[in-house]
Amino acid sequence: RAFLEACRGTESYVKMPVDAATDPDEVRRGAALVADALPGAVLYLQPVSDPDSGQWQVDMQGLGVLAATAAALVADTRVLPQMHKLVGTR
Repeated sequence: RAFLEACRGTESYVKMPVDAATDPDEVRRGAALVADALPGAVLYLQPVSDPDSGQWQVDMQGLGVLAATAAALVADTRVLPQMHKLVGTR
């Protein structure tokens, strides 16, 4: 919370990695913290990818639930894959 509050007044974003084990309530709590401590920040949900296959570790339905949960609290919620893994860098 203190770090997010210290970022107020700057262009900021928060990245939240998610996978199939991520509880929607955990996403809700994280999004509520962002909305309260750093209003106006962009919240990126980032599906974790398997290091070998690059496959997301969450299915589209589960990701949709998590994204809707976050977007209910943070208007600018986006989904961003782990681009470094898609292009073959670590």
